[in-house]
Amino acid sequence: MSVQFGVKDVEVSPDQQGFMMEEFDSFAHKYQDAFQSGTLFVYMKSHGNTNLRETPLIHCRLQFRTAKGTFFSASEGWGVEPTFRVALDRLERRLLRSKEMMAYNPKYAKDYLRKIGLPQEET
Repeated sequence: MSVQFGVKDVEVSPDQQGFMMEEFDSFAHKYQDAFQSGTLFVYMKSHGNTNLRETPLIHCRLQFRTAKGTFFSASEGWGVEPTFRVALDRLERRLLRSKEMMAYNPKYAKDYLRKIGLPQEET
């Protein structure tokens, strides 16, 4: 799996880029059996002069293209790392909700139920 970044008016430090790559590596490792290959497109932009304590308001849009479909998510927040994390969490929920994932392996259905906060049966 690969990642492509597009950034507009956002300063991304090497530490922040490393954080995002670690998060994506964890995400990719979790779903590599289901998707084998895919590309995550990350687009981030700043909302001009909107700042909170020197932290810019960021819009992050993710597009995950795989052989089994294309999945989208987006988020807005203060700072690069938390905004990316929320967008990746939303993307993961969309993947878990997809019919392909649930049909692929019941483990993903359990993960989805855990993510949305529903109680699960003990086995």
